[in-house]
Amino acid sequence: MKKRESKKNQVATLLDKAERKLSISSDGELILEEYKHLIAERRFIMTRYMQFLIFYPIIVGYSFKELLSAESIRTALLIMLFIFLVNSVCVYGATRFRSMAYHALDREVLLADKLGMQRPHPKWGYRAGMYSFIVCYGLTILIILGRIFNYLDAPKALVVQRGILSP
Repeated sequence: MKKRESKKNQVATLLDKAERKLSISSDGELILEEYKHLIAERRFIMTRYMQFLIFYPIIVGYSFKELLSAESIRTALLIMLFIFLVNSVCVYGATRFRSMAYHALDREVLLADKLGMQRPHPKWGYRAGMYSFIVCYGLTILIILGRIFNYLDAPKALVVQRGILSP
């Protein structure tokens, strides 16, 4: 809760600084140029985030393929750790992109209000990243649990196969 309040305070101070700068330099062309710069910055952030959302399932899908085809349990566990690492990077990246996008959006809203233009819409795909992360974590846990249970049942299956124990 304190973290949210501190972020709100940071955003408020940044907006105050931007508002002071705008009131000092009330030249219309300068404001319009800054608005164009903000739109380009926000588009850059969005493009990078969407590229990340495309790249993430490719890496995780390949990891799942390797996890399912792994022969030994050690290899499966190492791949699982890799997937957890990728997921951790995904969460960190998504939160960083979200904070950058909201910072740019706040500045853009301030400039849009100053110019009397329509406010930009804040939707930008953060939920899609979080949903893909949750689905990936769930699949990873299910697959590794299945692999572990198959590994634990393997000695029993070998004993039954050799005829020492009846099924």
